Amino acid sequence: MNCFSIIEQFLERTGKNGEQRLFIAVGELERFMVDDAKRLVERLEEAQSENLDCTFYCAPEENHASVVPTTMSRAIRFINQ
Repeated sequence: MNCFSIIEQFLERTGKNGEQRLFIAVGELERFMVDDAKRLVERLEEAQSENLDCTFYCAPEENHASVVPTTMSRAIRFINQ
């Protein structure tokens, strides 16, 4: 199963389960992961699901090891909106 088939399954569930919220964060220094995350967000936006609230954040000067602690407060604020 590839990433995009998982996205399709996720989008199918958004219509059945009410609003879904998704926070996508990546460190700026993660290179290919930044490109992949942007493609993922574009794909989700193309689906134009009214039941999906998706936020993307690219953490400046962060890498795979440092991105989690630096994005936690943003993720918690997103959850509590």
